[in-house]
Amino acid sequence: MATPVAAAKRLRKELQVLRRDPDDTIVLQHDPDNLLSWKAWIKGPEDTPYQDGVFQLDIRCGLDYPLAPPSIKFVTK
Repeated sequence: MATPVAAAKRLRKELQVLRRDPDDTIVLQHDPDNLLSWKAWIKGPEDTPYQDGVFQLDIRCGLDYPLAPPSIKFVTK
C-alpha cells in the first residue's frame, strides 16, 4: 500500500522530469495547496478534427498513487 508521502514524492519527481524536458503539446499545473490536484491543457493532434483545439482536464491523484491511476476528467466539452 502506498502512503501519502510516497504519492507526493513520486509527483514531485514527475514534475521535475516535466520541467527538465517539457512537452509543447501539454501544459500541467498543480494546485499549490494540494500536490494531488492538477489541471492539464492538451493540444489536439495534428491532422485530426481536433488539431486546432486545446482541451482542459482535471487530474486527481489518490493517496495510493502511483499504485492506482489518477482520476482524469475532461473539462472542455
